[in-house]
Amino acid sequence: MKVYILLHSTVDADDLIDRKLIGIFSSYNNVQDAIKRYSKIAGFADFSDGFEIEPYHVSGKKHSRVRKSRDVVYFLQYEYSEELIDYVVDLGLYSTRSRAVFEAIKFGLSLLVKKREDEVKFGGQFYNVAYRLDEEHWKEGFFVYRM
Repeated sequence: MKVYILLHSTVDADDLIDRKLIGIFSSYNNVQDAIKRYSKIAGFADFSDGFEIEPYHVSGKKHSRVRKSRDVVYFLQYEYSEELIDYVVDLGLYSTRSRAVFEAIKFGLSLLVKKREDEVKFGGQFYNVAYRLDEEHWKEGFFVYRM
């Protein structure tokens, strides 16, 4: 099943990106509705061009499907820090928690086997967060500091 992740990003004076995951939506129309709502909220209104829509296919067992719009999906990410900067690698979106855990183990082993320390640093942390489809995760605006 295809779903849509809605993100909002801003870039500061040091070229550091602040990315907020607003939600994961079951249809493109639902994403557009969320953008309309968030475009009126403090912070988001100041950066209306910061919205990003990323289409994803939900992975999982063969023939597994997200059946209804209120189902839960699991977003797997790997985060590591280097020189006081946090990096996040999006690993995938899964229909079950167990499948996301399996993929995290597989990714960790691939780091060891392929010795890809240059691409992704060891010592990071996996995040496997459950999101209900069509539910807005980021519940409020954000502050914008002007210098």
